[in-house]
Amino acid sequence: MDHFGVFMTMAMILIVTPGADVALVTKNTLTHGRRGGMATALGISTGVLVHTLAAALGLSAILAQSAQLFELVKFAGAAYLIYLGIQALLTARKTMPPDGTREEASSHSARSTFFQGVLSNVFNPKVAIFFLTFLPQFVSPKGPVFGQIVGMGVTYAVMGTLWLFFYTVLLQSLRGFFQRRETYQALQGITGTAMIGLGIKLALEKR
Repeated sequence: MDHFGVFMTMAMILIVTPGADVALVTKNTLTHGRRGGMATALGISTGVLVHTLAAALGLSAILAQSAQLFELVKFAGAAYLIYLGIQALLTARKTMPPDGTREEASSHSARSTFFQGVLSNVFNPKVAIFFLTFLPQFVSPKGPVFGQIVGMGVTYAVMGTLWLFFYTVLLQSLRGFFQRRETYQALQGITGTAMIGLGIKLALEKR
């Protein structure tokens, strides 16, 4: 199997593994409907592209070498994840799930969830280090390094977007089930707790 084939296989395994991205898409799909979930997915993929460009330009290496900068970005990302988790827990306390029809029509909600996706991804230094160490493994010495890294980053972003779109549509297809008060509150509570846990985990991690 060539470099790109191995990359595609590894990327797919990593993409479908649940983490902060899935938790955030779950929260925003339940709260804002399909449009909110897909906007979040696009925001996350935009963050992936930012990290890809940073890795290709060598900016991620600066982050990896600077302990102070790494800690600053890490705690900013951790605080944001915890904030989003608390939001989900507060939403879980509502008596009834939000009106999905009204939420779907809100462009403001779509913009808000898009930027949530961007910020949660960009302010995670572990993602930056991941792209700095993961993508170069599949670079062929026979081709341009910059172009290959960008190409793989774009491919990763597209694959991630398609997966999160599929996940969003799946959640939305089960809306009738999730519109039950008990189910909605339980899942929002689980999602919020998971995001807070991921935020704390990020804050405690070392380079």
